[in-house]
Amino acid sequence: MVKLISILFVFLLSIPAIGNISGKSCEQTINTIKLKKELKISLIIGYKDARPARFVGDRYEKNVVVYKLEKECAGEEILCGFKRSENDAFLFTKIWNDKKLLIRVLNSSVTEDDDENRQHPFQNWLSQRARKEFLLSLHQADILFYNGHSRAGGGPDFFPPLLKKDMQVDFTRYKNGYGSFHQILNYFKKINQPLKILGLFSCNATQLFEKDLATKQKEVMLITAPHLIYFKEALDKSLFALDAILRYDCNRLNQLL
Repeated sequence: MVKLISILFVFLLSIPAIGNISGKSCEQTINTIKLKKELKISLIIGYKDARPARFVGDRYEKNVVVYKLEKECAGEEILCGFKRSENDAFLFTKIWNDKKLLIRVLNSSVTEDDDENRQHPFQNWLSQRARKEFLLSLHQADILFYNGHSRAGGGPDFFPPLLKKDMQVDFTRYKNGYGSFHQILNYFKKINQPLKILGLFSCNATQLFEKDLATKQKEVMLITAPHLIYFKEALDKSLFALDAILRYDCNRLNQLL
């Protein structure tokens, strides 16, 4: 029994942190959010391919989020009981604690098959829309969460990945500057009144994005994943973080650390 406890203790110590919080402090950010009568939130799921497999999962993750938002509330749940807007299929609203919550949920892929998406006439439009929504949310939303691939520093990414001849993702090109990040960074640094919280739930986001983002907008609280993060883990932890923020609970949010 002692040996088992020791093994479990070592195992728990070896589990890496799920999230890293930097920039403006949680307490300062929460105090600002508390004063707002309307809170605009964007949850944007990038193009979540599983290359070298052809499967793409972001459409399914969006459906999970939508189901959660629309289901009837039980107990002290917050992310529930939302109504879909009649004028905007991607917008969900709810009055909570005398505050109006507006959550936009978008994904990036047309189908669950990457090969099919590359030939689909609607895919480029959908990817462009998701990237545009991300850029707009940097100053039009209060909270923006991205859940997707980091592309070795080329992300956040909303497009089918660049592939080599062997159908593996061409990470070398992403490392050499191809992708969305430089456009996002240049856009971000020009914003006079940016959002309050930016969360990047993608592999090694802390190492790849945090330093550059933090130097551009010091008044933004950043939440980044410091290690490799699986599809479901990214989705679960982004919803956990949003729940903690809406509860104004920095101690709960720190459970990501």
